[in-house]
Amino acid sequence: MAMSKDVLGPAIANLIMDPSAPADMKAQITQQWTNIAGAIIDHIKTATITVAPGIAVTVDTSSGNGATTAPGSATIS
Repeated sequence: MAMSKDVLGPAIANLIMDPSAPADMKAQITQQWTNIAGAIIDHIKTATITVAPGIAVTVDTSSGNGATTAPGSATIS
């Protein structure tokens, strides 16, 4: 799933919002958390992803391009 401020922001807002709050207050809180989520996502996207050497992958050599045929894993640093 792709990171989305429009999904993450309202999800956080709904966790902390008082259900009895007025509608305009709920809209302001949701917008604020959507903005915060956007900033967090933008920061995460600047991270470096490091793939360790020696990770075993399955390679399709029949296509002639040596493309991987299974996902690998990496760490964000």
